Amino acid sequence: MGPAFPDAPAGLAWPPGTTWAWRPPVWRGRQAEAGLLSSGQELGPGIKVFHSADDGVLRAETGERAPLSLHMSAGEFASLVIDLDADALRALTPRRIVRLAGLGSMTGPGRVYGRMNLRHGPNIASQTREADLASGTLDVAFDLSRIGLDHARIAQGWVDLMVAQPQETVLTLRDLALSCHPRAEL
Repeated sequence: MGPAFPDAPAGLAWPPGTTWAWRPPVWRGRQAEAGLLSSGQELGPGIKVFHSADDGVLRAETGERAPLSLHMSAGEFASLVIDLDADALRALTPRRIVRLAGLGSMTGPGRVYGRMNLRHGPNIASQTREADLASGTLDVAFDLSRIGLDHARIAQGWVDLMVAQPQETVLTLRDLALSCHPRAEL
């Protein structure tokens, strides 16, 4: 019997060989509080929102079909930060892919990026990939063999889901999950 994971987002499946998977509680039935969001505010265990807007400009809305919609009318950036727990950090080796997947949509001029950040000793290695939400799905893969770090010294990790140029942008995330699986042999 393989490891126990939360259910994959509706319509998506965990990749073959998945060794670790996590979905924030806000997408597993626990609704986020609707309202104005301060930069650094926690939306649930392991997930925070950061933004450059004045307080009162970024707001979250919740509902049956869209557990989290982020609306931003000013500011230079908005970011959801997902912390990787100890189980996730143990799963990270050079032969792994970390996948950020979800269901959502975006209106407005903003662009969405995923960025993997791993602290190893005094250094932080990062890998950034643009996400495309045109099809209603979000799928960003981070190849750990190409991130350039000392895997044995990973002490902390987090993934940013960033909206660049978020003015007048609405990002609706109906589900979001992280997973880790083996990369193909070269």
